[in-house]
Amino acid sequence: MCLVQAQSAPVANNGPSSQVSGKLYRIAGTLTDSVTGKAIAHATVGLSGVAPRTDLQVVESGDDGQFAFKPVLAGKYALSAQRRGYI
Repeated sequence: MCLVQAQSAPVANNGPSSQVSGKLYRIAGTLTDSVTGKAIAHATVGLSGVAPRTDLQVVESGDDGQFAFKPVLAGKYALSAQRRGYI
């Protein structure tokens, strides 16, 4: 079993206000083994909007288990992770 620790933080929005109607947030975190506490490297981590399921982003965790997505608008998102050997 793996543990995903993620944080969100506001990012500066320097683009035209007509393109983005809300604040942008950076979602990033560390993927770790829930038993050993060791980082899970090279896992696939996905992020998508919940209702409706939109804008799927997929990244790979680094050697240290860390991952980060492109900034997203405020809202509800589903976060998933998978790697061979983990449920």
